[in-house]
Amino acid sequence: MSTISLCMIVKNEEEFLEQCLNSVKELVNEIIIVDTGSTDKTIEIAKMFNAKIFKYEWNNDFSEARNFSIKQATKEWILFIDADEIISHEDHAKIKELTENKEVMGYFLIQRNYINDSTTLGWVPSKDDNYKEKKDFTGYLPNPIIRLFQNNKGIQFKNKVHESIGESIYKMNGKVKNSNIPIHHYGKANLEKMKEKGEMYTQIGEDKIEENADEAKWHFELGVQHQELNQLDKASHYFKNAIEKNPKYVKAYINLGGNLIKQNKLTDAFKILKTALKISPNSAEAYNNIGIILAKGGKIEKSTLLFQKAIELNPNYASAYKNLGLSYNTLGKFDEAESALRKAVELNPAYKSTIKFN
Repeated sequence: MSTISLCMIVKNEEEFLEQCLNSVKELVNEIIIVDTGSTDKTIEIAKMFNAKIFKYEWNNDFSEARNFSIKQATKEWILFIDADEIISHEDHAKIKELTENKEVMGYFLIQRNYINDSTTLGWVPSKDDNYKEKKDFTGYLPNPIIRLFQNNKGIQFKNKVHESIGESIYKMNGKVKNSNIPIHHYGKANLEKMKEKGEMYTQIGEDKIEENADEAKWHFELGVQHQELNQLDKASHYFKNAIEKNPKYVKAYINLGGNLIKQNKLTDAFKILKTALKISPNSAEAYNNIGIILAKGGKIEKSTLLFQKAIELNPNYASAYKNLGLSYNTLGKFDEAESALRKAVELNPAYKSTIKFN
C-alpha cells in the first residue's frame, strides 16, 4: 500500500484545523504542518495529531511556503489541503486506490467552495448530494485542482498566489488524471476570515501584475478578489484590464457585466454582456444577467424569454428560476410565478427567507 504525506501551511487556524486533521488522520501516514506565525491554538491542535511542525517566516509567496512544506515530506505521495478543508471518510479508499497507479504523477481533486449565493458564476446546487460534509450549504463552486501528487523532488509550486504545481508536472512530461473526489472547502463561508485573506491575496496579486502585467489571468483573478471584498470599482478596473489583454476572456465580461448591474450602469452592462454572448453563445449567466437588465428597464416580457433561455442552458440555475418567477409575478401570471419560485427554493433553500408563498 502506498504511503501519503499530508502537507499544510497554516496561520491562526484554530477554528478549522481539528476538523480538518480528523478528516484525514486515518488516510495519511504523516502530517507536515508549516506554521507561518500563528498566535492562537493552532500549534497546540497540531501537536494533538503528532504532526511534524516547522516554523516558516512568511514572505507573501504561497508557492515558496508550499515548496518548503513538500521538502519535509518523506512518504511516496503528497496530499495538500488547507485548514478550512476536509476530505470525507467515504473517499479515503478511493484516494488510496489512486496512489497505487505509479504511472500517474498527479490527480485533480474537485475543490467544493461552499456558498449559499446561487447568483455566483459557476454555482452548483447540492440538494441531491449525499455528502454530509455539505452541512447546511445549498451549493458550491467547483474548482478542479491538483492536490494529490507523487513525492518527486522535481515538482514545484509556481506563482505567489493561486499557486499550482501543474506547470511543473507537465514540464516533466508527467501524467495527470482527473478524479471526481471532492475536497470540502468552507473558507468562503467565514466572512471575517475571507476578508482578511482577501486583502492579503489582493496585495500579492498586485505584486504579480507588477512582475507580469500582460497576463490576463492575473488581472481577472485580482478582479475577483476585489469583487469578493465588494470593491466593485477596483474589480471592474481589473476585469477591463483582463479583457484588454485577452478580448475573448468570457468570464471577465460576465463578471464585469454583473458588477455594472450592481452599480446600476445598465447600458454599459448590456453592451458588455452582449459581447460575452457573441464570444460564448451558450452562456447561461449572460442570458440571465441581460434578463435582469431588461426587467429593470420594464421590459418584463422580454426578460422572461431570457431567463427561460438561461434555464434551458443550465437546468439547475436557481437564480434564473427566481428571476423568472419574479417576472411572472409582475406580469400577473401567478401560477407560473409560484412554479418557478418553488423550483428556485428547491435548488437553493437559502431563498426560503426571501420568497414567500400564499
